[in-house]
Amino acid sequence: MYGRDFNLVDTSTFVTWGKHPVYKVTSIGTSNNISRTIVAYVGASNLNTDTEFGINTNGCVNVSGGAADIGAVKQGPGCGCDPKITDGGGSCEPNKADEDDMSTYLGEDISEIVDFANEKHSCKNGTCSAPGDDIPSSGKLDGVVQDWGDYAGNTYSTMIYIDNKDGKEVSLSGNFTGRGILIVTGNLELSGSLAYEGLIYVFGQVELKGGGSSLNVFGGLMADSTVSVNGNIDVVYDQDTLDEVARENSKSAIILWKRL
Repeated sequence: MYGRDFNLVDTSTFVTWGKHPVYKVTSIGTSNNISRTIVAYVGASNLNTDTEFGINTNGCVNVSGGAADIGAVKQGPGCGCDPKITDGGGSCEPNKADEDDMSTYLGEDISEIVDFANEKHSCKNGTCSAPGDDIPSSGKLDGVVQDWGDYAGNTYSTMIYIDNKDGKEVSLSGNFTGRGILIVTGNLELSGSLAYEGLIYVFGQVELKGGGSSLNVFGGLMADSTVSVNGNIDVVYDQDTLDEVARENSKSAIILWKRL
């Protein structure tokens, strides 16, 4: 629940808001025959992974060819609703009045979120040859990431951080499954037979190419720029899945503590 549900004062120091349970922990100690009680409010997660829609972007959603079902989409200011979105069974929510701040939307600054990641990979220039780069010059992530999470059993998930802001577009194709949180600082292309549970969070453009195969995202996708859709695409917004991968990939945080 939100911190406000505990009637915490909005101006109190160290109060932050989240979308996960907040636990009240009371501790009593005695020293020199004097008892003291400390109450702490601890957030189960300080990550906000709720995209609120199947596709949520600060840019526009463009459909070419067919789109099986991309669900409800939320677009940035000034975007029109591509008729193919509704033809494919989706819907367009009213446009945003202001763009979301991708750097802080997750509840922490992105510079802090990096520390949550299970794996970090980079392509920082056009040939992926900058110091520390481990993504090939093709930009393909296939075989680079070691653990995409347990899609079949839903027993755990992983956070993968791909840093390609000043590099080339990264891509993922083939027969692929995963579960967790995928963060990409640049552009991303997904194609082939893909099934992913959780959050796909992209600071650049996203291309979804289903082709003759099925490309499925169960959870939500958020982008800072244009999302292009072509082919057999199925994006299903699921808040429970987004909440679960947040809990599995974040750290508890003290919201507020006080001495009684």
